[in-house]
Amino acid sequence: RRRPFALLWAGSTVSAMGDAMTWVALVWIAFERGGAGLVSALVVVSTAPVIVGGFAMGLLLDRDDRLRVLVRVNLVLGLAVGSVPAWSVLVGPPPTWLLFAVSGLYGLLKLANWAGVPSLIPALVDDTDLNTANAMEAATFGIADVAGPAIAGALIALIGGHDVLALDALSYFVFLVCLVALRGRLPAFEPRPAHEARPSLRPAFRFMWRTPAVRATTLMFMAFNVGEGMLLVLMPTFSRDVLAGGPATFGALLSVFSLSTLAGSVAIGATTWRWPLGRSIA
Repeated sequence: RRRPFALLWAGSTVSAMGDAMTWVALVWIAFERGGAGLVSALVVVSTAPVIVGGFAMGLLLDRDDRLRVLVRVNLVLGLAVGSVPAWSVLVGPPPTWLLFAVSGLYGLLKLANWAGVPSLIPALVDDTDLNTANAMEAATFGIADVAGPAIAGALIALIGGHDVLALDALSYFVFLVCLVALRGRLPAFEPRPAHEARPSLRPAFRFMWRTPAVRATTLMFMAFNVGEGMLLVLMPTFSRDVLAGGPATFGALLSVFSLSTLAGSVAIGATTWRWPLGRSIA
């Protein structure tokens, strides 16, 4: 019933699926070249730029037309990811530095989609449909994280990691077509006043430090992310050396991990806790 939203959701979901497949492909290529050491470096290179990218993308989305920002970002990412299979066809095995460059660029720019897509939704649906639309947008990542790794693992075994990256590059251009089709269906862009868009992280850090619950939760979540980062590095080694598997096994493990996360979210939301919330989390 809401065709503009359907365009945005379909394009975003296809692109997110491609991103999940690309991560599996990049990790497996790095693992085959340099083992867990190279995978750990790849994880650092792909996640560290998020610190800068999240701040920069938020500022850019506030100061510029959001649809135009998304078009430009996805064009750049599509060309970057597509450079790896193109190098493979035209020159030969792509150099490791190219894999790292693509990973770093994705880490720098990915939050443009994560923040930009939800920001367009209120202009595309009625208020009565907003909760449903937001739920569908959130489901995009669940669909991608569950299906993408398993599909990527199977495809790597069949066609190779470089061709899986070509599929992700194609998914970016599918998303681009959907975004361009939204032109004229969104209200005119009205930039925020300069004093409102002035970048500053001080209020956020001040609030976090002065609010014990937020401070504790932030530190706890940081620790959890460190553990999950270790898990991402160990999974390829575990898939090959312990389970005697290959990329399909690695992709399946990631898919099961994401499926369990979704199941846990549903279970937590449906459960009434008798203990205090902090103790329940602990």
